[in-house]
Amino acid sequence: MRKDQIDLVNGLVRLPDSKTPNGIADMPMSERAREAFVSQMKDSGQSDYLFPSAREDSPIPYLTTVRKGWALACR
Repeated sequence: MRKDQIDLVNGLVRLPDSKTPNGIADMPMSERAREAFVSQMKDSGQSDYLFPSAREDSPIPYLTTVRKGWALACR
């Protein structure tokens, strides 16, 4: 997800593509979600992505899987 898809002023998350035309939309966010987005934007630094790759030499500049993080959270 790119940071420019998050509209903190209006409290919306832009979903620019989907498998169906109805999936393309602006989704409202709760105050709790807004706080989480603000925190993650700070943590991601200067990257254009909300969840940037930890490897600077990565050919893909954003995370493609959360498998390891999910497994750790489940433990």
